[in-house]
Amino acid sequence: MQKHKLLLSLSYGAGLRVSEVISLKVQDLDLEELTVHIKLAKAQEDRISIIPESLVADLENLVAGKSTNDFVFASERGGVLTTRTAQKNF
Repeated sequence: MQKHKLLLSLSYGAGLRVSEVISLKVQDLDLEELTVHIKLAKAQEDRISIIPESLVADLENLVAGKSTNDFVFASERGGVLTTRTAQKNF
């Protein structure tokens, strides 16, 4: 699955805001427990959301070879995607 389609699927499937999904780091995903840790969500509290099981294999492929501090959905240059760039793909 291509990166932007996976971004949209994770956002919709786990109930994440655009700003939350683009700021996810590899360490925030627990693919064995099917959870994602969202830090400082809109309500200024951390929260846990469920990752749809159908996305696990694609997420594993996407994060393979990345360090735990890397962004899950990095820009072409390796940094964080902007909210605007992500919204263009929605």
